[in-house]
Amino acid sequence: MGKYSEYFLMHENMLICTTCSWAIPKPKDCTTSSLRHHLRKKHPELYNCFKDREDRTRHERATAAERALAVAHGLKLWKSEPEAGPETPQAKRPCWNGAPSSSAEPQGHWEHERVDSRMDNIERAITQMLCTTALPSSFLDSPGFHNLLGVTSPRFQMKSRAHFSQNSLGRLHEEYANKIRTMLNPASFVSFSTDVRMLPGTSQSLLTFTVHFIDDMMVPRFATVSASLIDGLPTESETRALLNKALNSFEVSQERSHILVEHWPINAAGSTTMRNVSDFTQKLQKAVDEGLRLLLNENDSFMHNVKEAGRWLCKAESEKIFRQCNRLCSETAEDMDWTFQQDWRPAHGAKKNLEWCEINLPDLWTKDVWPSNSPDLNPVDFAIWPDL
Repeated sequence: MGKYSEYFLMHENMLICTTCSWAIPKPKDCTTSSLRHHLRKKHPELYNCFKDREDRTRHERATAAERALAVAHGLKLWKSEPEAGPETPQAKRPCWNGAPSSSAEPQGHWEHERVDSRMDNIERAITQMLCTTALPSSFLDSPGFHNLLGVTSPRFQMKSRAHFSQNSLGRLHEEYANKIRTMLNPASFVSFSTDVRMLPGTSQSLLTFTVHFIDDMMVPRFATVSASLIDGLPTESETRALLNKALNSFEVSQERSHILVEHWPINAAGSTTMRNVSDFTQKLQKAVDEGLRLLLNENDSFMHNVKEAGRWLCKAESEKIFRQCNRLCSETAEDMDWTFQQDWRPAHGAKKNLEWCEINLPDLWTKDVWPSNSPDLNPVDFAIWPDL
């Protein structure tokens, strides 16, 4: 019943008036003309209230549609009008230095601020397009671009190309730079990577620095923080200057600079690279470079060498844990059988504990470390008793 549900109740296939208990069968075509006729003839006061509310709802819907149409097409500003009664004149407010007080801000001023905000957003979007598009900046003066703005935002006053290059680009750069600084502040350490790309058809190269860090939400992030167009390949001084620019612009101290990773063209092998730039904290990178040079000298598998090195590096820690575990088990389970149990990963479960100890802890394979009351249960194998 919708808007008539306040005046009529539905009981099975009957509609009953809540005021006079008049009943009528529910129309098969679901029309409500009979309900409206009953209210108008039998309950004129209720009908007048119903009619006023219906007219007000219809007016509000029409006004909202008109407002949405005006905003969407940018043709005019919608101004609200009072529903009834003459307009109340506003008392003049005192002025300070020729400007009216802001005790009650007029509607027109709010509309003006909203329009200004929209114009600023359009200018910002054009600046972002200027930064990301592959077209030259001259597209700002093209008739096609002006026609697009005339259709989508006819009230926008297009600025000159010099305005965007001298003002808008600087504001957008500072906005993004502040955003990066805010994200960099919580980071304990940051890493810089260099990238050199030769421009096709020219002798110039583009040198960039990208910062990598973990933000306060433990999410890996990166951002390009400096770039320079250079004739030929970058020299040591040019690379140093660009890195200094990145450190100073984003307030990154040398103590927070954790590692420098480089990426240079293949034909730049004989040029000066980042490992030759002094006075910066890339000691970790130098150590990694020297270590990899020794490991990969015979062209062996990189992962194989890393695993072999890692096994010997972890030996001291494994020995410490092994001794502590043995002491704890001996003290708490002196009169019971106990065992060292492996985690049954494929790399471990394929060997018996005896074999694992012989390979990884040869110095500990003695009777005082492996008690006689500890059988090998991985898998069940009592063949170690004669050996012990």
